Amino acid sequence: MKPVFKPFTILKEKNMIISFLLWACFVLLIGQIEIFAAIICYWRKLGPKGILLNFSFGNLYIFAIACLSFQIYDYFSDYYKNQELKFRGMKALTGVIAFLLILIMVIIYSSSDFPLGLTVKQMVDGTYANLGEILLQLMLYLISIGFSIYMFCVEKLHLFSGKFPELEDFIIRENETMQMLGKKVSETTNDGGIAL
Repeated sequence: MKPVFKPFTILKEKNMIISFLLWACFVLLIGQIEIFAAIICYWRKLGPKGILLNFSFGNLYIFAIACLSFQIYDYFSDYYKNQELKFRGMKALTGVIAFLLILIMVIIYSSSDFPLGLTVKQMVDGTYANLGEILLQLMLYLISIGFSIYMFCVEKLHLFSGKFPELEDFIIRENETMQMLGKKVSETTNDGGIAL
């Protein structure tokens, strides 16, 4: 298994199954109540067009952004509370990726061509979410849920730090290697040169 996917292996641990199920219940399921409620409400009144209307409002983007933001909050609160935090590099990297994913979704959502000032009847009469926008929103929604699960696993890695020595602060090790190589390069190329 590639080291990138190793954080998922903590889900096999006995005490992590319950923790993950609770997290998934409260964050993933209850966090989507608004999406489910909107689908049920619109379905009763509008049928399948109600689902398209839900996509037009960008509800999946909103949930995905909130879900990733929650995980980023967990990372930064751990940084603030604990100076001896393990897997700092991996958490920083996943936090940056999550932030970039949020930024991409915000840009796409804010640049969508959904006309403002329409009544619900006008929105139902015309379909304002084209298939490309729907598929993009659905794809980013699923990626965000998967990445949130990954971030949950990375957040809990410190509980099993002995099992993942290759993941512990790999960015710090890489920086040390780069500094060492930089010193070697400067030592071998420093031949006195000509002073200008």
